[in-house]
Amino acid sequence: MKITVNEKEQFIESSSSLLKLIKKFPIYSKNSAVSINNNIIPKETWEKHILKKGDKVIFFHIIAGG
Repeated sequence: MKITVNEKEQFIESSSSLLKLIKKFPIYSKNSAVSINNNIIPKETWEKHILKKGDKVIFFHIIAGG
């Protein structure tokens, strides 16, 4: 199934979890966050969040500041 990860097309198995995808990408770090279709996905739901065809996944780094 085709999805987009950080603006690049990727092919993954159907019924893949977000956690499985995250383990595949070295770009991810503990200070990263993930959005799917412009919605932030909480870490505690990554294992249960099943990706769907056409999802747009974005990994980004959290930066604190003031």
